[in-house]
Amino acid sequence: MTFTEKAANEMEERVDQLIPYSYSFVDISTFNSFGEKVLRNYALDLGYPLDFKLLDEVEQAIYLREKLFHLPLHYYRPLSTPTKHIQEILEAIKRLKQEGVATSSSRRSAPRHRSACSAWKRTSKPSSG
Repeated sequence: MTFTEKAANEMEERVDQLIPYSYSFVDISTFNSFGEKVLRNYALDLGYPLDFKLLDEVEQAIYLREKLFHLPLHYYRPLSTPTKHIQEILEAIKRLKQEGVATSSSRRSAPRHRSACSAWKRTSKPSSG
């Protein structure tokens, strides 16, 4: 595993040079594609639908912009430019996820934003039906 597609491709080329194709059962991927593969293989066990979709950074920004007024983030929605802090919000969510901070502990550590985590989870769940 590696961090970038470029590095994964280079690694794959090196493995191809060192090991003949018929003997190579090495799965070379980025951390993201490995994680997606695990999620897809165990989607039902994890409570996800089989057709779940992972969003790239642009899709995340579009999604947050669409849901922004359904989330209790009034402090981060200035009247003049309500979408001004979308990137910062996404970066904060990304950091919390990377650090393994659970929704409940992030709510405890940021009392002003207690309901934001719950609302985000409610709006991001797939609708049934």
